[in-house]
Amino acid sequence: MLWVCTASNFLGASITGKLSAVAVWCVIIPVLILSVIGWFWFDPDLYVASWNPRNQPFFTAVGASI
Repeated sequence: MLWVCTASNFLGASITGKLSAVAVWCVIIPVLILSVIGWFWFDPDLYVASWNPRNQPFFTAVGASI
């Protein structure tokens, strides 16, 4: 991948810009898809249980986690 980027720089800024745009979208699209799909499996109770296992009040738990 490093050599592909190096070779594209020799071909000009236009090619490098297009390659960069494709690379960025190849990262953004999977993250968006996983975020949307993962939202359906999000369980707030599990989240609270994982981050506050001692069932402390909110501000006490925040202070203890810091």
